[in-house]
Amino acid sequence: MKTRIYFFTFLIFIICEGTGFSIDFENIIYENRVYNPNIHTVLLHKKNAPLSEPVMFLTDDEPLVLQFDDLQRELKNYTYTFIHCNYNWQPSGLFPMEYIQGIQENQITGYEYSRNSLQKYVHYRLEFPNEDFIFTKSGNYLLVVYEDWDKSKLVLTRRFYVSEQKGLVSANIHASSNVDERFSHQEVDVQVHLKDFSLVNPYDNIHLTILQNQNPKNAVENLKPMFVNGNILNFDYSGPNIFEGGNEFRHFDITSLRVKSLNIDKIELTTDSNFVYLKPDKRRTFLSYLQREDINGKYVIRSIDNAWNSETDADYAKVHFMLPVQYPFMKGKLYIYGAISNWNFTDEYAMIYNPYIKAYEKWLYVKQGYYDYQYIYLPENSNTAEIGTIEGNHVETENEYRVLVYYTDPNLKYDRILCSEVFNSRN
Repeated sequence: MKTRIYFFTFLIFIICEGTGFSIDFENIIYENRVYNPNIHTVLLHKKNAPLSEPVMFLTDDEPLVLQFDDLQRELKNYTYTFIHCNYNWQPSGLFPMEYIQGIQENQITGYEYSRNSLQKYVHYRLEFPNEDFIFTKSGNYLLVVYEDWDKSKLVLTRRFYVSEQKGLVSANIHASSNVDERFSHQEVDVQVHLKDFSLVNPYDNIHLTILQNQNPKNAVENLKPMFVNGNILNFDYSGPNIFEGGNEFRHFDITSLRVKSLNIDKIELTTDSNFVYLKPDKRRTFLSYLQREDINGKYVIRSIDNAWNSETDADYAKVHFMLPVQYPFMKGKLYIYGAISNWNFTDEYAMIYNPYIKAYEKWLYVKQGYYDYQYIYLPENSNTAEIGTIEGNHVETENEYRVLVYYTDPNLKYDRILCSEVFNSRN
């Protein structure tokens, strides 16, 4: 009798631990977010590839690297774990033991104190998977960092993807099939060839997602096959797979705080802080397309001011943005947007209109490096931003498109990523 009671108690414990692992997080948002104002410069990419996307393969040993700075120069006990999600970024309901083999939550032990910088900080670094665990399931994952093993003390969340690479994906990127959008929009037609894979009801169980430049806000999601021929899936639409072409990203270079570089108007160095004034930007709504190189909205941390290691030697600066506009937008907000804003529309990146100089302004506190950015207009009570309002839309714009093929396996009850590839509009 006692044995049965102990077994029942143990079973209840396991079930509670499994179900409580994700729902114990209070106020968690399943996207790239920073919850602690002292945390800056959060990066997640493949090891030794700072401009890469956070995509890994289930059978690949190449790890992802998380990096961030804590501007409080006090060592913290940061813990991390992972939540498995379905294609729509809702928790899949899997227990951690079902998608993680090994330790399911652990401490971040990699850290260094800043050197040679006015702004003092602690730089944290985590590589995963590592010797403590591996992933056993493909799909969408949310990396969660919190403090002192306390799930109520959220620090940051970051999305990433684990793919099985069970097929080949091809894409044809061309001008929109809609006549009125052929000079301003890009259409992404996709074909998927799954190898030695048995599909059940692909019209219901296949979900295609297309991301433009890692931007989740204008992603095409839950696209169903238009045609299925055996294991070949065609997504050749002329509507839901169309994106605004946008424009090449603006950029500024603060790899040095001693010499004015790209797009820098003035630099002021004081005993308390560093100030950088960018040159006033121009509205590009109706300007002709101008080809120029960019890094598709990303940024790279780098310092050439006596820096041996930019991760810990690079300093911070208050950067001033200014966009002259005759009149403010009365029914929406203007945001500085890109990886610099975590691809989110939050108040920290909302510009403020100054009627005395007839311009939008904003100060951002950022680490030395090379940054891409754009000005994006978000109408009030809307989740759909408008790229063209300030930046203009051009079919010639160079954009990257990430294609993710999800399969809701009826036997496994979660969304697998069967394959994923990235394509460039110029190729």
